[in-house]
Amino acid sequence: MDASTTRRFPLIARARPACTPLPERITSLSTLADKATTGDLATASAVFNLAALIASDCGDHDLAHHWCHRLAHATLSRPHPGRNALEPLVNLARLRIRDGDGATAWTILETLYQAVADHATVTIDGITIATTALTASATEHAELRQWIWTVLLGTGAHALASANRWDDARHRLEQHHGIGHRMLDGRQIAVISHTLARRHHHAADLLRTTMPGEPWENAVTTVLNLLCTTTGAHDGPPYLPSRHRAPGTEVFWTRHDLSVIDALGIDHPTATAIANNLLDRTNDGYAARDILAHPGCHHLSGNRQRHRLLKIVNDCGLDRGHIPTTGLNRINRLLDATESAIRSPGGPIGLRSSLTAVTQP
Repeated sequence: MDASTTRRFPLIARARPACTPLPERITSLSTLADKATTGDLATASAVFNLAALIASDCGDHDLAHHWCHRLAHATLSRPHPGRNALEPLVNLARLRIRDGDGATAWTILETLYQAVADHATVTIDGITIATTALTASATEHAELRQWIWTVLLGTGAHALASANRWDDARHRLEQHHGIGHRMLDGRQIAVISHTLARRHHHAADLLRTTMPGEPWENAVTTVLNLLCTTTGAHDGPPYLPSRHRAPGTEVFWTRHDLSVIDALGIDHPTATAIANNLLDRTNDGYAARDILAHPGCHHLSGNRQRHRLLKIVNDCGLDRGHIPTTGLNRINRLLDATESAIRSPGGPIGLRSSLTAVTQP
């Protein structure tokens, strides 16, 4: 397995916002902002989180960083904001991953987790958080600790893996009891860690003893068998792609399918069929960008297919360096109104998570 393959892992089928054309995303943001003044705190937080994601996708990481700071300060002005106050800090870590600084991202997440676990006050990127003030009861604090632990295992594992520190990631996850029996973040990290270190028997044992889970988990186990064992790609049964593809998981399945192509080789009939399907049917900006960057798909693609995917990426504004002025002005107006609502005593209430994050690249 080379770095172009391993960087897709860990592969987790978490639903993520679709990367649609930039004007559509800004319109959706406006619709959400209209609800923020009368909804709960999570809805208002989601406006900022989605705006930061748009800025990062367009390549303006400084602006995304600034919007995360604005949200953190606004939510911390509220009584007992819970995880809504920590989400922008987690997103700061995710921005670090996107910038190629996975080591610092891990440090941010581990520091946050330890502060919550110890009921401590901590300063992250210049933002001071008294974790005892985030919740109103011991039960709420326990829920907050459980949430930040899952973030540490998921996003933190990806952070170290993105820095190519696979053994370090495995050791840290073991310390935090983050390697389970199913093919989730921790077990994927462990399999790849052993494979890259040529401890093939350990990787094979983990794959063989993995507990079956959701269809997507089983699909990841299959592709890791293809990638990490000497017999998986040749002596096993023909690869059959999963038909269970939930909404919001196009990027997951695209990266899964690209990994299958890497394992089989682009000239394998199944790999060729998978690649052609991706080239012809992908409509998500993130997925299109990944396909365009894949050597096998590039070799197989025709001019029409490449131009279609390039148009998708360009329409989504990915990596253009900035948000166009008209769109930026509109977003700034939405954020100003949303921040006022968050800070208002009669504004959005509630501790429910926004479920919106700056996602991994």
